[in-house]
Amino acid sequence: MNTLDCSLDGSDLPRPTAGEHTLYIRAVDSHGGLTEKSVTYTYDNTVPTYTMCGADLLDENRPYYYLTEDVTGPCTITASQATTILKGNLVSTSTGYTVTGDIVGNGNHINLQNITVTGTVDSDDGNIILSNGTFEGGIDSDGGTITITSSTLEDTINSYGGAIIFSTSITAASITSEGGNITISNATTSNIVSSGTSDGENAGTITIATSTTGILYANGADGTTDGGNGGNIIITNSIGINASSTPIFSNGGNSTSCGNGGDAGEVTLTASTYGTITSNGGTGADGGCPGNGGSSGQTRTPTVQGTYNPGGSTGGNTGGETGGGNSSSGGSATLRNII
Repeated sequence: MNTLDCSLDGSDLPRPTAGEHTLYIRAVDSHGGLTEKSVTYTYDNTVPTYTMCGADLLDENRPYYYLTEDVTGPCTITASQATTILKGNLVSTSTGYTVTGDIVGNGNHINLQNITVTGTVDSDDGNIILSNGTFEGGIDSDGGTITITSSTLEDTINSYGGAIIFSTSITAASITSEGGNITISNATTSNIVSSGTSDGENAGTITIATSTTGILYANGADGTTDGGNGGNIIITNSIGINASSTPIFSNGGNSTSCGNGGDAGEVTLTASTYGTITSNGGTGADGGCPGNGGSSGQTRTPTVQGTYNPGGSTGGNTGGETGGGNSSSGGSATLRNII
C-alpha cells in the first residue's frame, strides 16, 4: 500500500486539539489479512507554518503563516478569534512571494506583510492591515478598519463606514469610507471620499498631512427628514494633485421631504495648496413641516493658497413655509484666518 486516504463520514478528518495524539490505522488486504499500526504525533499550532493556500488558514493561536513560493489563490481565512497574519516570506528582508488570486477573510481580521496579491483583499466587518506589499486588486471591508503602510496599491480602497489609515503609501485609485474617518500621511492618493450615502448620514472627518491627494469629498447625505452634516477636513503641509485646481467639498445634505438641512463641515488648511473650497449648509424641505437651512461651514487658513468659492461658505436655504418652517436666511458665509 503506497497511499492512505482517511475521512470521517465522507469528510476530512477534523482538526485535532493542540497536544499529543495517537492515530490508529487498520488495513485489510484482499485475502482478509489484517494489519494495525498506530502513530503518535504532536499537533503544535503555536509555531509559524508555511502555506500553499490549498487549505483554509484556520488556526487562531498560530503566530503567522508564510509563503515559500508563489501560490495560486484564493487564500481563505477562517480563524475567527484572532488576527491571521500571512507573510510573503519567512525572511522579512527578502522579497515576498505572490498570491495570484484573492485573499478571502470571511469577516475575520487579516494582516498581510511583505506580499504581492494580484486579486482583491476582502473581509466584511473584519479589520485589514497591509504593510510592505503590492496589492493589485481592490481592498474592501464592510465596516472594519483598514490600515495600510509602506505599500503600493492599484485599485480602490473601501471601508463602508470604518476608519481608513493610509501612510507612507501610494495609490492611483480612490479611497472611500462612507461616513467613516480617513487619515492620510506621507502618501500619494487619488480622490478621497468620506461622504455619507445612506438617508441623512453624516460625513466622516478627513485628516491629511504631508501628502499629495486628489479631490476631497466630505458631504452629508440628503435625507427624507434631516440632511446629514458635512465632515470636517484638516490639511497640513499638503497639496492637491492639480495644486490650486484640486477642489474640496464639505457640504451639508438637503432635506428632501420634511426637515432641516445638514450643517456644512469645517475646512482647515495649514501651509497647503488646494483649489475651490465649497462648504455650504444643506437646504431645508418644503414638505409640510418645520424645517431650517443648515449652518455654513468655517473655512480656516493661516496661509491662503487656492481659490475659494465666492462668498466663502453659505448657510442652506430656509425650510418650507407651508409647514411653518423658519423663513429667516441660512447662515452667512465665513472666511476666518487662524495663525
